[in-house]
Amino acid sequence: MPHLRQRRSGAIVQMSSQGGRMSFPAVGSYSAGKFALEGWSEALAGEVAPFGVRVLIVEPSRLRTAFNAAGVLRTAQRSADYDASTGAVRANMAEADGVQEGDLARAARVIRDVLDAPDAPLRLPLGAEAVRNLTRVYRRALDDVEKWASVSESADFPGMPPAVRRSTPDESQGRRWGPNGESHYPNYGISITGNPLIGAGIRCTTPTHHNDSYVVPARTGRPADHLADLRSS
Repeated sequence: MPHLRQRRSGAIVQMSSQGGRMSFPAVGSYSAGKFALEGWSEALAGEVAPFGVRVLIVEPSRLRTAFNAAGVLRTAQRSADYDASTGAVRANMAEADGVQEGDLARAARVIRDVLDAPDAPLRLPLGAEAVRNLTRVYRRALDDVEKWASVSESADFPGMPPAVRRSTPDESQGRRWGPNGESHYPNYGISITGNPLIGAGIRCTTPTHHNDSYVVPARTGRPADHLADLRSS
């Protein structure tokens, strides 16, 4: 990262899996790791964007590697109690060795080409199966959100205005960098100083809040999350 920050350009490619956005019986521990990678990478993308560095999360389906080989694929001890839910998956994982549909050379070219695209996505499903599966998963998840929206929304205090939250400061918020890494938001009359790992201080320079100070605890919130509240208060 120091080299990429200095260059103000570059890309970080994270090899996830379609199992980083969906899961099924027998692959819980694998998916747990990939889900974690995806969440971390999504946060990382916002953190390094101001330096001109991009993050690409690659979500392949089955590539023809040694992943499914007998000496590589490791499984938990079989329990007959779970055969009905995990037995078929166990067998399929072993049978896939050497017949995976994903071509490593083609996959590498796709990743390289996408990195050259100015509108490269944050997430790239790789392979026809990944496209099919993730399309189904996203649509089903959206259907669930829409179906249960009124129930979910009923958890809020009555009469509250819609929350305004931004997960990552960006140029649309008028962000400017200072010589010591501090962030200035002239549009909001706010300056942010400090290390996000240990906390950040926010100083307001608007006439109504001149030199008021706020503190954002380490990693429990990003300074930009508070800009709308400060602007409207």
